Amino acid sequence: MVDLEKVRIMTKLAAFEQKEEEDAIKITRYYQGDYVRYELLKTLACVTVGYMCLCVLGLLYQVEYLIGNATKLNYPQILGQVVSGYCILLVLYGIGVSLAYIYQYHKAKKKIKGYDKNLHILRQLYRRDQERE
Repeated sequence: MVDLEKVRIMTKLAAFEQKEEEDAIKITRYYQGDYVRYELLKTLACVTVGYMCLCVLGLLYQVEYLIGNATKLNYPQILGQVVSGYCILLVLYGIGVSLAYIYQYHKAKKKIKGYDKNLHILRQLYRRDQERE
C-alpha cells in the first residue's frame, strides 16, 4: 500500500531539487565567507572592465579636445580623478554586493534547513516501516 505521507514529502523534496537546486543547494556548498568573496571578486572584475570601457569611450568622445589641448592639460590631476572615481566605485559596489550576497546566502541556508527537515522526516518514516517488517 502507498504511504501518502511519504509520497507528499518526496514530492516536496523533488520539487525543491528541481526548482532550487541551482540556487540554494549550490550556494550552501560553500562557506559563507568563501561564497561572498568569490561573488565579490567576480563582480569587481566586471566593474573594472566596465570602468575601463567607460574611460576609453570618454577618451574617444573627447579626442578632438584632448589633441587640441594636449600641452595645456594637467595629466596628474586627470589621472587622480579617474583613479579616485574608480576607487569610490569599487568601494560602493563592494559594500553593496557583499551585503546582497550575504543576504542571498542566509536565504539559501534557510531553504536548505527546510529541505533537511523533510529529509529527516522521510528517513524516520522509512525506519518506522522497516521496524514494522
